[in-house]
Amino acid sequence: MASSSPVVRLTFFKIPDPADIESVVAAFSTIQIDALKVPALNSLNPVHPLNPLNLLNTLQSLPQPPLTWHQDGKKYIFAASTSKLHEDPRSQGYTVAARIIFHSMADMKYYETECAAHAAIKEAGKGKATDVPLVVYMDANPAEAKRMIAMLKDTYGGDGEGKKTQEGA
Repeated sequence: MASSSPVVRLTFFKIPDPADIESVVAAFSTIQIDALKVPALNSLNPVHPLNPLNLLNTLQSLPQPPLTWHQDGKKYIFAASTSKLHEDPRSQGYTVAARIIFHSMADMKYYETECAAHAAIKEAGKGKATDVPLVVYMDANPAEAKRMIAMLKDTYGGDGEGKKTQEGA
């Protein structure tokens, strides 16, 4: 079963050129702001208001498919930071570390497969790393998860996922 608690993802890169290190760190610097959940254009109804291919005014009057809360343009990353690592033999050649905390495992999967901001970062970093990045992830520790879930509830209401609970209904 997929985790519904916050997930911490650490990614390590082996980027030898100092200028490339700076450009990758800069590319990651706005991920927390830029990463929004929106439906992919190919999954949109052709008359959906978010689809730029919607050119026919006559079709705009058709019913629009509802967006789920995971596709409503809201942020799905609690926190993100990327840094150049200190040189140390124990770093095994890794020079950049990125830490991202997602609301849930589903959000991390979205980031990996559908997020346009993440795709842009991958494109910006293409050819700069000498090896495949090392990616590890885990559930947030219980105290951190409790704090983040409370923040979600404040943001979305109900259970923190846009669903009304008995007391929030």
